[in-house]
Amino acid sequence: MHNLRKESQVYCVVSQSVLKNLNFHNLNFPMKKYTIKTSLREVDCTNYAPIIKHPHVIRLGDVTQLSFVDKVYRGGRHSRLDHSVFVFHFMDEITNHLLKKGCINKEEKTNLEIAAILHDIGHPSYSHATEFIAQALEGRSTSRVINHKIRAAELIESELKDRNGRTLKECIEICGGDPELVKNIILNKIPLSEILSHNTLGADKIGYTLLDSNRTFFYPVMPFFLDIFPEYYFDGEKLGLESCEKLPQIKSIQLAYQDMYLHVYFHPDVRFYERVWEKCVETLIKNRVISVEELWNLEEYEIKTIAKNHEESRKLFMKIQMEEFPRNSDAKNTRSRVTFQSYQEERFQMMFMFSNTVNRYLKCILNITKVYLRRKSNIQQLMSMQTLKLAYQKKNAGKF
Repeated sequence: MHNLRKESQVYCVVSQSVLKNLNFHNLNFPMKKYTIKTSLREVDCTNYAPIIKHPHVIRLGDVTQLSFVDKVYRGGRHSRLDHSVFVFHFMDEITNHLLKKGCINKEEKTNLEIAAILHDIGHPSYSHATEFIAQALEGRSTSRVINHKIRAAELIESELKDRNGRTLKECIEICGGDPELVKNIILNKIPLSEILSHNTLGADKIGYTLLDSNRTFFYPVMPFFLDIFPEYYFDGEKLGLESCEKLPQIKSIQLAYQDMYLHVYFHPDVRFYERVWEKCVETLIKNRVISVEELWNLEEYEIKTIAKNHEESRKLFMKIQMEEFPRNSDAKNTRSRVTFQSYQEERFQMMFMFSNTVNRYLKCILNITKVYLRRKSNIQQLMSMQTLKLAYQKKNAGKF
């Protein structure tokens, strides 16, 4: 018994010394499959795990996608990270088809998928509700006005490091991407960005329309998207469709997008809460409790705590917290200095705008489709002429 105890003590000492000297970073373990479960499906993110595990991307898990929509539609509490991963999933499907057709190369596919993951990292807390007020106030104080896309490009260049000591730029390079190309795609500076940000066919728009409708349990008529992606075609400048067969489905996407804006994003109660929040943030900045720059960096729980503890902003914030429904008098009083329309006027303007945009987008897609079909028919005619020429040469080969 005494010998066993001695042996076990020696074993423990040896094992501890071995563990201290081991460098786990140099061990070549096989890479495990890294998946993220969104509210709709499980997405394989193994190839881009270093990017998704970076603090700038992890932060998106604490930023709400739909700001105050959950006050009306209780299910709408998913995060920007859910949205970004879902857009990446759609981008992977789209680029697979475009790669097979020769519309893009492997390098462009990789950078498009990285841009799909990172396109929203610049969003502040409560997303567009905070971004709008930050843009308006920053534009008054300085000549520099930024939005979430410009900020995303800045964060790619930031020096913040992950637990392995790597910046986001280094993580992009490890995953085979080009940081400059990724930034240009996010900022819509090159034609390739149409695959991500196209007004009707882009992976971002289709991603948030489907995910938001699912989470809010508001179901407009939706096509099966995976049937449409094989018809995508990119000619180096514009994104279009290979044939006119899927145009009715594209129209249903646009109508679903319209319904989501009118009945979810621009629901009168949602817009009321967003206007109250804008006025609350404006009060904090006016009293120099926080600066505009700090507003971009604060987490949602931090800005909530600041709003609760400040005397002037507390009354406004409690309207949101206690879910006080708007009255006619509130509609007039919730116009902040930088907001010149009431939410009813805004909703009417949105309805008028949508009456024109649906037809305009469809005409745009139809023109792209016609251009592709014309090009395709020209190629077919050229090929048929070449085959006829070869057949004629073979037929008359013995005469010469």
